[in-house]
Amino acid sequence: MGIRKEETLISMLEKIYWIETEMVQLSIWEARIEIDDNSDEELEKMALDAERHVNLLIRWFDEIGKGAPDEIPPGLPEENIDFKGLDTPEIFEEILKYVILARKVYSSIKEAKVESLGEVIADKNVNTFFSDIDKIMADKEKHIEICEEKIGSYKSISSSHSFQ
Repeated sequence: MGIRKEETLISMLEKIYWIETEMVQLSIWEARIEIDDNSDEELEKMALDAERHVNLLIRWFDEIGKGAPDEIPPGLPEENIDFKGLDTPEIFEEILKYVILARKVYSSIKEAKVESLGEVIADKNVNTFFSDIDKIMADKEKHIEICEEKIGSYKSISSSHSFQ
């Protein structure tokens, strides 16, 4: 399995760009609006990392001579990010699903076996491309840990204070 065609690789790059900009970033910013507790530092880290990921993707679109998508790529659902009425763990659960989706897509891109990858991305930059993907995936792992810690810490606090 895996990505084997140039068109598929470009399509996946378009999808991950959209996931980063329209799902991950929007969910983090919506959380920053809705959460009024001690989560600012974690949300700030995730927001800055996501911005860096988008900038790397834009650089790679430039490298392959294609602009970043300005409309939703085929196959992705239109998301309406709205955390009104959700508590903090529920918000982090929503962010977590987008971060996990992003990690899965980056993993697919990392496993690409496109024979013409050197034609899509200049030969000298293929290693840089995969190095960037590795760095982004490491960030995604940290973001998953942040979300899981926030979900778990709130759940353990609420369960230890439950009235039975």
